[in-house]
Amino acid sequence: VDMRVNYPKILGVLRNYVAHAKELHNPLPAKPTVFLKPWSSVVRPNSHPFIDIPAHCVDVHHEVELAVLIGKPGKKIPEQEAMEHVGGYALALDMTARCVQAEAKAKSLPWTECKGYDTFCPLSDIVPTHAIPDPHDVELWLQVNGADRQRARTSLMIFPIPRLIADLSTQMTLT
Repeated sequence: VDMRVNYPKILGVLRNYVAHAKELHNPLPAKPTVFLKPWSSVVRPNSHPFIDIPAHCVDVHHEVELAVLIGKPGKKIPEQEAMEHVGGYALALDMTARCVQAEAKAKSLPWTECKGYDTFCPLSDIVPTHAIPDPHDVELWLQVNGADRQRARTSLMIFPIPRLIADLSTQMTLT
């Protein structure tokens, strides 16, 4: 997987961890709910030293995520074949402007603005699939200035990776 090219889609899934849904007092979803981030939200390693926080918003939240990069395009991918389409992994930060999100939630508007600001999706270097033998049980953590802010295991995801790939590929071609 070559990160020197722009990928056409960055898809995120809302509330895919039980603990996070409970923390925000949200019900557990029955199916994955997707949001899009624009390519301009991506920060590649060594390309931009900071995240640009919008001046009008002091409440910005971060969530560490396992990014799954699609190496083999597909549409309507069966769940049992989903992992054959994975080309690599990365750590991602899903940044959210909570002040904008609150208004969007109240008005039942999309979350494009609160999730899509430039620099709101920092990504690590790509990790090849062979380097993560069990992506279904990886510990992810986030530290800010040396202090733990978040810890989670992919085994605690509500919807595992194959289910997400299968579901998302019914909505759009994954590339």
